[in-house]
Amino acid sequence: MAYWWVNQSQSFNAEHDGGFLWAPRFKKDGGSPLPHWLAMTEVRKGDAVLHYASQKIKAISTATGRAKQAPLPASLPAAPWRTEGWRLPVDITDLAEPIGRDEIPLEMREKQAQPMFTRDGTVAQGYLYPVDINWFAQFARLFANRLPPNVRDNATIPAEMNHNIEDLLRSQLGENLHSLTGHTMVITEVDGDKAFVSTDGSNVAVPIQVADIKLALDRLRETGIVVLKPNSVDHESDFISTLLGALPGTVVDQSTSTVSLAPNDSSEFAPTGTTATKTLPASLNKPIMRTTREEQPQLRRLLVGNRKVAACDICGETMPVGLLIASHIKPRNLCTDKEQRDLHNIAMLACRLGCDELYERGYISVDENGTIVTVKPDVGRYGQLVSAHLSRVAGLTCEAFTEASAQYFEYHRTKRFAHVW
Repeated sequence: MAYWWVNQSQSFNAEHDGGFLWAPRFKKDGGSPLPHWLAMTEVRKGDAVLHYASQKIKAISTATGRAKQAPLPASLPAAPWRTEGWRLPVDITDLAEPIGRDEIPLEMREKQAQPMFTRDGTVAQGYLYPVDINWFAQFARLFANRLPPNVRDNATIPAEMNHNIEDLLRSQLGENLHSLTGHTMVITEVDGDKAFVSTDGSNVAVPIQVADIKLALDRLRETGIVVLKPNSVDHESDFISTLLGALPGTVVDQSTSTVSLAPNDSSEFAPTGTTATKTLPASLNKPIMRTTREEQPQLRRLLVGNRKVAACDICGETMPVGLLIASHIKPRNLCTDKEQRDLHNIAMLACRLGCDELYERGYISVDENGTIVTVKPDVGRYGQLVSAHLSRVAGLTCEAFTEASAQYFEYHRTKRFAHVW
């Protein structure tokens, strides 16, 4: 789930009552659209939008589909641009108590902390802007009692942190978890109130109290940070920090024995052309429990938020998010640094039930219109299961396809799709 800010002055009532957003595709002279218009094509179904009008956030909406080309609605006033545009369907909820611009702390607005603000903290003159997920999480905590619960809760924590503690432990059963202290830990069994953990290949698994793990996870959810003080069993603290640190969107500081949510820095990966990027390290790989891609937690949070279920962008089936992969449309190792940072467009959600692997291996691709194309189903060559899956998805619309992501799908279709072999 991504977050957006829309500026509506004269258009608020008409767009509110009609349940849509609308932005032009061209300038009056036919020139290219401005970035804050083009952003309409990057909004996904399920994204949240803050509606700002009369110096207040007056409503919040959820996108119910993707933006499609549509003429200027009759309910909107005539404007100095072409009438061809994009129309985005939204489900709008009014805030019982609107949030004034100046209620948002100045430090969250000034120096262009987000693209919808100017450097002095006023609101920029434009239509639609992306909102950094960590900025929105901070905003949601500040105004928790004034936002719809589903929007507030989705913003604050990554999906993996929303698991039931027993489900989380079982999802890591048998996995190698590498701690900052240099040990490799493996959960060998989850039995009632204990999780048994083997360290560095030992045949002896030490019991860890599930209640202690849950306490730490709950604290991290509620406050964004947890301090792990070793008790009589130092091994327990080391394991809990290792487990929590392996979750997307968390950072471990060994010097202070803390695990916290990732800092507010994901605006570095904002949509191309919509906001300035900050300076990043030369490499996007950094050690956090294990070598990991620095943009991966942001990518996962952008696509999933903390929803428990979401839809695969290929087959369209809704399922637990643990069965969905934040999959690069163009192979990551073949992306330029700029492409890797284009998180709003470089990736999609693909299910582990077949779509991700079939896409990666070139059995499935997406054409120039956003339609799923496949190799010809052939039971003799591919087997009944694969052929049936290919037949089911062929002709569906890929929900991740936009004008901005089309270039990445084109690369896959011409370079990886088995049809061209």
